[in-house]
Amino acid sequence: MKRVFILFISILLIEGCSSSKKSYLERENTEKALRDAVKKLGKDSEHESAREAIPVLYQKIKQNHLNKISAYSASRELSRWPKIIFEYQALQQLYDLIMGETEAFKLVNPESYTVQLAETKEQAAQEYYDAGISHLNKDGRENMKKAYQFFGQSLSMVKDFKDAAQKRQEAYDRAIINVVVFKIEDRTRYYASGYHNFGNQYTNGYFEESLVRDLNNGRYPAHIYSTEDAYREGIAGDWNVKISLRNVNINYLNQQNRQRDVSASIETGRDTSGRPIYQTVYATLNITRNSFEALGEMQVLIEDQKSRRNIKQSSFTESYRWENETASYNGDSRALSAADWNIINNRGVQTPRREDILDELYRKLYPRVRNYVSSAINW
Repeated sequence: MKRVFILFISILLIEGCSSSKKSYLERENTEKALRDAVKKLGKDSEHESAREAIPVLYQKIKQNHLNKISAYSASRELSRWPKIIFEYQALQQLYDLIMGETEAFKLVNPESYTVQLAETKEQAAQEYYDAGISHLNKDGRENMKKAYQFFGQSLSMVKDFKDAAQKRQEAYDRAIINVVVFKIEDRTRYYASGYHNFGNQYTNGYFEESLVRDLNNGRYPAHIYSTEDAYREGIAGDWNVKISLRNVNINYLNQQNRQRDVSASIETGRDTSGRPIYQTVYATLNITRNSFEALGEMQVLIEDQKSRRNIKQSSFTESYRWENETASYNGDSRALSAADWNIINNRGVQTPRREDILDELYRKLYPRVRNYVSSAINW
């Protein structure tokens, strides 16, 4: 058995050595093999395997990139340009690799692709620019969005290409819309029945004001107005944002009673030798837990003001759970821990009122509504 184990280990070692000595031409990753060969030749100018591999690998890798460029160039899609540019950049990196090592340069006459790369970027910039002009000559915010993106892509290819920067700004300006956020509408039965009769600050503009403030941050091609601001400034909204609280379900207060026995070992004195004497004392906690869960559903409708066409519509649901524990006790108070006393002293906590419950629901719903509206007005 020992001989078999030794034989097995020997085979693994042999295979490992042969694998590590695999020639550069036998490797699957040809580009890494070329980099390794060039690096090796820089340390050992007479390394036979590296000298043999570099010319072969260079031609193979070069032809592979050229074949991809040819394939991508057959397409008429604008998406071909980043792919073609990537291949030319890879070819230029190949050139830089060989030129960076004298011994490798003696074996290969690499070709620079800086001219082809610059010409390709120029062609790409022109096509993106033409696509931007095409959309700029059309109507509609979606066309302005596409025009803005195409002009941006043109500039990413060639900095300051023609007047692409000015055209992009024109597309942005033409895409700006006036958005009017309406006061939240409470359609719940609690509001209609005057539940707790305390009123709700959110139906009086809090939600609306928060959205107007948070969305008017300069990040979106839109001007956001409250209904009052739009009326006062004579603004005709392009889009209306209408929000309604549709359902609020508040479960009945659930009360649960339970008992918990506790005990503690306390020192009651000392014996004649001075050692402490302990006594176990007992108490019973009578715990009452009050709890309820509330669910709220909010609908968000974004519509075109003129056509009344729905642009986006969705509903969001959030929950709020409240619970509180109080307790009394029977027995020896010395058996109670600090945590027990916290529960016993936890009196006077009021059950949340309607506006408290809605406050928690609105607090959870607000960021979801804000993000939803921002995604609609954003590019």
